[in-house]
Amino acid sequence: MNVQALTNTIEIITESLFLKEQCGWFDGGCMTLASSVNRIYPKSVFYHVSRTHYLVDHVVIYFPDLDRYFDADGLQSKAELIKKMEELESMVNPRVFKMCESDFE
Repeated sequence: MNVQALTNTIEIITESLFLKEQCGWFDGGCMTLASSVNRIYPKSVFYHVSRTHYLVDHVVIYFPDLDRYFDADGLQSKAELIKKMEELESMVNPRVFKMCESDFE
């Protein structure tokens, strides 16, 4: 896995999204990014960081071999991901859940 190439590509796309569409990955694009990464790395697994299991706030990709989660900010441990959601997204009591079929509806 070439994490640096993936991160560089996301940076380029992020700039284009912001300049052209005035939006970013935390404006609903997280699922699009996760789906794209999962197609490239099919062993990755969809997870979400949310206040409750039944509400999907932010979708990430989990790489079991690395024990790391991935979103537009790059690879993060579970603790780093939770801390980011608390500090940057002001989420109260975020938790990480494996996505189930109904979460994709």
